[in-house]
Amino acid sequence: MPIVMCGQCQAKNRVARFRLSARATCGKCGSFLIEPKWLTTLRDLLQIFRKYWVLLTSAIILVVALEVHPRDDTPQQELPPQANFEPSGTVETAPTQALRPPLPKVEPLALPHITPVVLCVPVNVSSGAKKLYTHRPALAPLAITTPPGGNFVFRIVKNETTKYVMSIYMTGGETQEFKVPLGIYSIYAAQGQTWCGHDVAFGHSATRYTRLDATFAFSRETDGYKGHRIELVPQLMGNLDSTEVTAKEFSELVPDEMSASGRPTQ
Repeated sequence: MPIVMCGQCQAKNRVARFRLSARATCGKCGSFLIEPKWLTTLRDLLQIFRKYWVLLTSAIILVVALEVHPRDDTPQQELPPQANFEPSGTVETAPTQALRPPLPKVEPLALPHITPVVLCVPVNVSSGAKKLYTHRPALAPLAITTPPGGNFVFRIVKNETTKYVMSIYMTGGETQEFKVPLGIYSIYAAQGQTWCGHDVAFGHSATRYTRLDATFAFSRETDGYKGHRIELVPQLMGNLDSTEVTAKEFSELVPDEMSASGRPTQ
């Protein structure tokens, strides 16, 4: 693994690999490490595409629709000159004229449907705010450490289901401790800057959705309750990976049960 020196504290960091989804940070001070220039450029282009993909897609569809639309370029047939003839007798017949071919039927242009842009209205919520969605008591400990540079919303989901029993809001660069109901869970996370509520998270184009790869069991032991400590800060010899999920998969998570305990995160 290559060794990268931190530009802030001069500490040496051994980096297994650079990722497009997240920048590597110093294990000592948490500052971003220097990464290849092409990776930074690719991440910036991806951010621009995520921000303006609706407009770009609509423009491409409109250009294609205009190109494939049939145009009235059918050449007109020239009419032959009028032929005057006089048959025998005193009655003159009308001149014969060629019939004009019918014009092709022109269909109206169908413009592509443009999805309206949903504005992100900030919701005031404090770090450490949580809400239980179950009537079972929260007994087992859970400690979470978040990296700096963003805010997080976690959903504690019952294993192999789409029902979450707890929702947690945290700001970046903090460590918070919570109590979780006993059971086996998966943990989903939404990451961004400004929280705008559960419908749009941190904004449709500015939210990163992930699922922690491990499952977490919270149980009762002879000497107390067994819980977990999760550190999302990148570090050497770390044993926890995450997988990006779609906004649709995150939005399909539903509360297990409604409860009045705890403070909602909107």
